[in-house]
Amino acid sequence: LLPWMIGRVDGIGSIFVLATALSMVFLRATSTPVAGALAFTFIMNWTSKLQWAVRQSIEAENYLTSVERCEHFDRIPQEAEPHEVPGASVAPIELLA
Repeated sequence: LLPWMIGRVDGIGSIFVLATALSMVFLRATSTPVAGALAFTFIMNWTSKLQWAVRQSIEAENYLTSVERCEHFDRIPQEAEPHEVPGASVAPIELLA
């Protein structure tokens, strides 16, 4: 149902990682390597948490869909037991040959 959403979240995460990496390159003269590493670690952690949250929401939606299906099938009336046809008889196998 939502593979496109997983792909878009991965794309957004990649854009944020790229933006962070480029900003670390352009600001290397004014920032320390520790600040760059901290920023890069933070954005990677944020991206992984965003992907986890999307996957959990997809899983929750799948569970809710299965519950809705179970409730729907529970409301369908049961079929009656088959009854014997009146006047029908069983022919002996010897007569069939």
